Amino acid sequence: MLLENKRLYGSRLNENLLVKNLPLILASSKEFQAIGAKNKDELSALKKLKDNDDLDELLPKVQSRNMKDMNMKPLLLILGHVLKDENIRNPIFKEGLAEILKQGVFHLNMMIDVAMEINGIARQGHSVKKLGWNAIQSIV
Repeated sequence: MLLENKRLYGSRLNENLLVKNLPLILASSKEFQAIGAKNKDELSALKKLKDNDDLDELLPKVQSRNMKDMNMKPLLLILGHVLKDENIRNPIFKEGLAEILKQGVFHLNMMIDVAMEINGIARQGHSVKKLGWNAIQSIV
C-alpha cells in the first residue's frame, strides 16, 4: 500500500471521527481512486446504486477541495456493500467490489496504525492532535 495513503489517513483522522465518515476516508485511498467506471452501462448502474435514499444520506453534500476531483465509484461500492443494496449484486460491479473487499482490511489496519502513531507522537509532546477511544472505536 502506498505511503500516500498513510499521509491521507493521518490528515483525515481526528478526535471527532464519526463512523459514517469512514467509507469516505477509505474510498479516498489511492488504490481505490484508481477503480473507475469502465463504460456507460457501469455508469448507469452506479446511478441506480446512488438512487438508494439510505446510501444518498451518507454521500457528502458539500464539495470541499478534497472532494472536488474524487472518483465516486469506490464510495458508492463501499456504501452499497455496507448497506446491502440489491444493486450491488450487479455483475458489472464484481471486479471493483472484489478489489475493495480484498484490500479494505489492510487499509483499515493502516488507519489503526496511523491512529496509534498519532497518539504516540502526542505522548512524546510533539503534537497536540490525539485520538481518543471513540475515534479508534469508529475505525474498528
